[in-house]
Amino acid sequence: MSTSDEYSEREKQAQEFLEHFFGLESDTSPSDLVAVGHSTLTGQNQPEFHADAPWRLEAGLDTIPLLLLIREANLRPPAVGPWRMQGIHIEQELPDGQWHTLRRYAVSELPEIAPDGTIKTDFWVFRTRIPVEQFANIDPERRDETVRLRVVFDGRFPPDVPGWHSVYRYLEIYLAREQLPLRRTVGSSEPRCWFYGDTHYHSAFTNDIWEFGNPVRDARDAGIAIGLDWLVITDHSCDLDERDDGVSSPTRWERLKHELSRWSVSNHTFRCIPGEEITVRRGGMGYLHLLAIGGLQWLIEGGFWSAEDRTIRHVADRLIKIAAKRGGYPADAVERLFGKVHTLEEALERLPSPTLAFAAHPQTAAQPPFINGMWGTAQLVHPRLTGYEFWNGRTRHQTALLAVPTDNPFETPGWHNPVQLAKTDDRRISQLKQWADGKWDPVLQQGVDAWASPDAPPQCRPVFIAGSDAHGDFNHSVGVGWDYQLHGMISDNALGRVRTVVHLPRHPSFHVPPIRQILAALKQGACVVTDGPVLELSLRQDDQFAYLGEVLTMQGNDQPEASITVHTTPEFGSAEQIELVMYTTVGKSPWRSVTRTSVGSTVVELRGQRGYCRAMVQTTAHDGEKFCCFTNPIWFWNLDDQTRQLRVQVQQSS
Repeated sequence: MSTSDEYSEREKQAQEFLEHFFGLESDTSPSDLVAVGHSTLTGQNQPEFHADAPWRLEAGLDTIPLLLLIREANLRPPAVGPWRMQGIHIEQELPDGQWHTLRRYAVSELPEIAPDGTIKTDFWVFRTRIPVEQFANIDPERRDETVRLRVVFDGRFPPDVPGWHSVYRYLEIYLAREQLPLRRTVGSSEPRCWFYGDTHYHSAFTNDIWEFGNPVRDARDAGIAIGLDWLVITDHSCDLDERDDGVSSPTRWERLKHELSRWSVSNHTFRCIPGEEITVRRGGMGYLHLLAIGGLQWLIEGGFWSAEDRTIRHVADRLIKIAAKRGGYPADAVERLFGKVHTLEEALERLPSPTLAFAAHPQTAAQPPFINGMWGTAQLVHPRLTGYEFWNGRTRHQTALLAVPTDNPFETPGWHNPVQLAKTDDRRISQLKQWADGKWDPVLQQGVDAWASPDAPPQCRPVFIAGSDAHGDFNHSVGVGWDYQLHGMISDNALGRVRTVVHLPRHPSFHVPPIRQILAALKQGACVVTDGPVLELSLRQDDQFAYLGEVLTMQGNDQPEASITVHTTPEFGSAEQIELVMYTTVGKSPWRSVTRTSVGSTVVELRGQRGYCRAMVQTTAHDGEKFCCFTNPIWFWNLDDQTRQLRVQVQQSS
């Protein structure tokens, strides 16, 4: 290949990188690329203002935790800084569109701020709580309402930016009337066996030129408010090996482990589980993201990209060098993202045996598509994998890409377009079903075909989990970009929007179980994934029961029964579609059936010797929003190999 051809190929790959990173269409003109690049990258670096509150407040809770933070709060010229704080006020939007002031904070009431308004710390954090009873026009007893808040940072930049300046951040919180399904009433001491979690979350230990998250203690508080019981902190491997300024020696990984070991952060009321999102090499220039959950004693390295990837390095270096001339970007900003990247095989070998390993977002690119960042069939059947995070994030509302920049997505036309919202719901559920049917089932079926004994489930039985992949984001997400200025990317994905719910049918307590039990349930597949209802599935013959992830051995003449219960609330609506998927081996031939059913009783023919069943449900709320839930399989072994009539009993509990 000639030098000119190599250069053309590099330029082509660079443009594809920018198109993917900024979400631009493939026919975007070079001039548009330049304009977007300059608006987001080459402007002067400046502080990033952030306000966050949980998108949902669980029934029985009466106070909303509010987090305010400013990243790079004390920047100095030639960057845009320093910001001089004048004060903060928090407002509530009233039905007539006016804003009602709830709180005002003078500089003297705020931490780490000098009398002249100069912020003393680089990562400034302020926490407060607002009781529901203080909201105007809200009945604390009635609930089932949405409250909209606005946080206003008042202050000014250096003298060459005249006058006082206000930065606005908008939030929307749903005040739930009822608990998430099967959570029991807050304060109840009754035993329960379903526990909600998020398996993929980025805290403030993910902090680089691309992205950052919120402090762990605030994620815990937000998780409790939303209705979660446990949370896996999976910060990026390229960030966890860093040592921050002002911290003597521990890496972020060591600091994260220490924080999660504190009783005030992780205890019987809420569990925080250490994890890591590791960048691994697939082969050639391909990259994958791997979720390692629990049991980690040391960090598995994984730069954002390998130093050998000259094309990517070339693009990133040039962008940062241009931006650095305008001030405020560290000279080693790109260097920090590059580093050693293990192959998938090497990373899996380094994981301790108790650590669970999940393919992160296997059907979407972990890195820009021109370096082929999606999991292939060969990787998905690796015996060391625990399973797949097919459901990664839950986006329904979003502003149009490259729309007029805004911090207030709730007033943009695309956020409330009913036609677009319905299409998004249908596309999300259809896509999940396609992945389950076309990517998950074939691997489960391989497990059945190789299954040798009914004494334990198949060795190959990848577990389906869900995680938000939120970076901070308790309320909504502003996407990924330098300085977080690309506000055209705002979506409603947030912590706990999609949930993994573990099932411990023999758990004797209301308390959240120890981490080891949560991990054991995840490994076994004793869990469902959902953004709304919870689908309870069990198999029974005579007095023998099997729940999610377990094996039912059948023999004799008693008719087996599958029990399906849809647990839902008015928040998520009634069941509209229920499917029972079954797979068995009949001799040497596979047999798969999909039974679409509704509340009531039906009979399904059960053939073959061994197999599994799983279920899914779709519900629709009164406003038309659609939700769904997928179970992991229950395994069965038909010891006498006779065709049976399986009675399927479906009910809805609300």
